[in-house]
Amino acid sequence: CKQFEIRLTIADEAYTGIGTSIKRAQQVAAEQALQTTALKRPELTQRGSHSARTSRGGAGRGTYSNIRQQYPPPPPQQQQQQPRPKPYTPTGGQQQAVSNNENLFQNLINHKCEEICENENTIITLHRFVEDIERALKTVSDKIMETCKLNNVTVVPQLPDNVKLNSVEQLNEDPSESFRMLKGAMKVSTLAMRLFLKTDYEYSLVLICANKPTVALLNEVCQELSIGLNAQAIAAIQLDSNAEQSTPISYQVQADIHDACLTVQCSLLPNHIIKIMLTSPVFRSENFLNLDDMSGQEIADLNPDPIDMLDKNKCLETAAEIRHSNWFSRCMLENNSNLIVLRLLRDLQYNQTPLSSLNLWCLTLLVYKCQYQPPNSPTNLFRSVFACLSSGILLPNRIGPGIIDPCEKEVVDATAYLTTEERFNLTNYAQTILRLISFEKYDTLFHLKSNQTGQSSNDLALDNNNFEQ
Repeated sequence: CKQFEIRLTIADEAYTGIGTSIKRAQQVAAEQALQTTALKRPELTQRGSHSARTSRGGAGRGTYSNIRQQYPPPPPQQQQQQPRPKPYTPTGGQQQAVSNNENLFQNLINHKCEEICENENTIITLHRFVEDIERALKTVSDKIMETCKLNNVTVVPQLPDNVKLNSVEQLNEDPSESFRMLKGAMKVSTLAMRLFLKTDYEYSLVLICANKPTVALLNEVCQELSIGLNAQAIAAIQLDSNAEQSTPISYQVQADIHDACLTVQCSLLPNHIIKIMLTSPVFRSENFLNLDDMSGQEIADLNPDPIDMLDKNKCLETAAEIRHSNWFSRCMLENNSNLIVLRLLRDLQYNQTPLSSLNLWCLTLLVYKCQYQPPNSPTNLFRSVFACLSSGILLPNRIGPGIIDPCEKEVVDATAYLTTEERFNLTNYAQTILRLISFEKYDTLFHLKSNQTGQSSNDLALDNNNFEQ
């Protein structure tokens, strides 16, 4: 019959097995190897068992299982299985305590806002004051336009040859508008942001001019505005049938050439001042510059500076106020939490804290960077602002990225004016505020009296009792 020969090599020795099948030849070679070495011979019961069978061409598992039985592995050390620590989950009482602390913080913020915000009657009177000024400025604008038309003096700035008005502007343009110097007035800063605090006594308007404003124009507007406001006050008394209001409202207008503005005071609000700043788009817009197409440098000055022109830097700052107010109205005005936190931050500025070194625009950008941190609440937003400051965003030597101004064409850091000492003081102050919030030292944070914090706690307890009932 047919014989099969299998050669098994172990180390340097070779063993040959011959059998009628491959499996039989493998078994014979393995038996020779076991006889030669000191290993025990496999049991007869295991030789034909299922554990010794292998697939075609492979060695039997029974052989190597016997080797494992001869040299069993060391017994595993019995290790005490320590249970895994469960993730921390606050209990019902702890969750209730956290919720109560957050509600207490929210109530204190609400009480503080009610304390620092201007009362409703003053705000209504202030809006009336501003409306009177805007109405009088429209009259002054018409009067100056008529004067320029009589003298045939156009005030429209010159444009380069490559800049043309579009068809819509050409159709809607009134020929008489080429003589109008005062184009309109706009609310800016706290007046446009609706941040009315009891500590605010100065609000701003911007008077947009068609061309570069001059000292002569400032004095003329001052004189005509004073006449127009007092004339409106007398006309209002004649139309009013109430006998109680017998004395007319008086207005006082003064020109400040150094700051390129006007200041207006009213007898209704004797402590408040409306500041009217003058500017023109000619100072900034590239449409009024004759630039070389290759180098980008100005070839000729199409609109030269007048001899008595107002301070250019002041006019540029006023133009920036317009951009800031437009951006705020579009991006932040609709979120009430932004207004609440901005009022609180401005109140901290008034208390002579290191936060007073930041201007209103930097505070606005800080709140904007943190307003999308969930959950959207005044408490979380207030905490996020100081967490952002404490992280070192204002630190010098490129440690912090700074705060990029979104209203500038180039990449400009809105906090570039801060000194190194002010930056470190702001960072340390923000870290202190975070500690006060963590340890619930709200009376130290908001300069509250002890009875106010106790009253807020009592209000919170009453609210919880009503909720449980």
